[in-house]
Amino acid sequence: MVKELAEKKGITETLKAKDQMLWVQRTNTVWETATEIVNNELIYA
Repeated sequence: MVKELAEKKGITETLKAKDQMLWVQRTNTVWETATEIVNNELIYA
């Protein structure tokens, strides 16, 4: 799920090489989004 979301958001190794802080911010956002989706489907459903 994280990999799919990262691809949709355009998070690539090229971005990581150009701007590591932006890459980290976007990657963290993707992890948080995936966590919310899983929690909603498994815990709150």
